[in-house]
Formats: sequence, structure tokens, C-alpha cells
Amino acid sequence: MDRISKPLIVIGSGPWAKKVLEILNESEVVDSLLNLGARELLKMSPVELKLYVKDSIIWLCTNTNLQLEILKKSFGLTNKIILEKPIYSNIDDQEALRHIIKKNGERIYLSTPWLYSKNWENIKHEVKKPSDSLSISIRRFGNVQRNYLYPPQDWLFHDIYLIYDLFKINLTNPINIINKVWSKNHTRLSLSFNVSKSFILMDGGFSFKREACWDVFSKNNQKRFDFYNRGFNLSRIRFDEHTQADFDSDNPVSRMFTHIIQCDENNSNLEIIDLVDYLLNPL
Repeated sequence: MDRISKPLIVIGSGPWAKKVLEILNESEVVDSLLNLGARELLKMSPVELKLYVKDSIIWLCTNTNLQLEILKKSFGLTNKIILEKPIYSNIDDQEALRHIIKKNGERIYLSTPWLYSKNWENIKHEVKKPSDSLSISIRRFGNVQRNYLYPPQDWLFHDIYLIYDLFKINLTNPINIINKVWSKNHTRLSLSFNVSKSFILMDGGFSFKREACWDVFSKNNQKRFDFYNRGFNLSRIRFDEHTQADFDSDNPVSRMFTHIIQCDENNSNLEIIDLVDYLLNPL
């Protein structure tokens, strides 16, 4: 993987900011890697901010409210910005984010690492094999709860952008919710829907044990794809062969970063936000 000459500034001081720094340091994908707290950045004047970021890439790894404030403050800049999930925590923030993306969407990228896994193409190949009917069962549980959004909105975000990439949902390929059930304390969401000829069942939220897998059923076949957070490995289990293949060398985070730097396309941000809103917000 070629090294990136542009500097990267990771904004945030929490566990995920530290993890991103660790991953990119280990992968040696970037020449200059800096870390700054969100509140330190927000204290800067517009002139100070412009001088500090120069031509850097900015990766926002802080809480939703601070991310939105930083986006507002950087409105006049031309730097590429990677925006971590959760992307918003209430309707007002959602509308503010929509406005910013409409005005500067070509430089803002949602953090969608699994799209850039070497193995996602393998999964799409398996899922898109010709079939009269296709069913996908998705489970995504995590052991972290945030005080500003429900756990399903946090954890199932990953699967939303994968679904979007898989089906390219639009007016000619619409989505139809069949069932949507939240637990009483909003820590778990179960929902089912149709996209084209496919049926999708999603279940996710908070659990003390992390879990992330897709079971794909076609007419004569069943396959499971397991996503493991530990080391950002992606594993594929073949039920027919009873074997498991690990792809230890695949690092979706660094691959996503490299892809974003090298391209000028926007990342279907508004479409993904619409899908998040439609599927993951309580009725």
C-alpha cells in the first residue's frame, strides 16, 4: 500500500480515536499523523484553524455534538473530512448535517470501513449469485452504550451502509418495512423488510457479547459471513465445507482511508443517512 503524503489529523481523545491512530501507525499508510482534542480545535479562531489544518485530511472521532460543531466551524475549508458514526443524535442535528453535506458533500465522507474490505467484494459476489429468492439474516450486537443514542442506531449503522451498497436502494429498487420492534428500553431492535426480491431480517443493539454476522440463504445454499471487531479481521464460514477462512491481512480502516484520499467521489452520504433514518429511528 502506497504511503499518503498529505498529513492526517485525528480529532478526538476517546478509545476509537486511539484505535484509529494505532491502526494507521501500524499500517504506515500516512507520513504525518497528528492527534488533537475536539475542544482544543473548537477554541481556535477561523484563521488559526485554517493555518493548523492546511492541506490535511481531518478524521473526526469524537461525540456527535462536537463533530457537528467542528463541521460548522470548518464550513469554509476545503479539507477532506471523515465523519465517524454515530452521525447525529436528534432531528435538529440531522437537519444541520444534511445542510452541511448539501453544501460541502464532495469533501465529507462517512466512515464506512467494511465497504473497503478486500472481502466485501467476495461477499457481494456470493450474495448476488442468481437466485429466485434470497434471504439475509443480520445480527449486530455490541457491548457499548452511549448516552445520546440507542444502541441499535449505533451498531446497526454498519449494516445499513452495507445494505445500501449491496442493493443501491432508490426509487426503482425501493425498500418496504414489514415489521419493526423495539425493546421497551430501546436497547434492541428487530426489523424485517423487502428490497426488490430479497427479504432481510435485522436484529441488533446492546449485548455483553459482541456479535456481527450475516447468514445468506438462497434456494440451495446457506453461507455465513462473520465480521470480527478484534483486529478488524473478516472471516467467512462455509457450512457445506465446515471450514473457516481468516483474512488477517485485511485492514478495512486503512483501506478506507487510502480510498478516500485517492478519489473525488462523494460517498452517497445523504442516501445512507436517509436509510439510517428510515430503518433505525423509533416509530
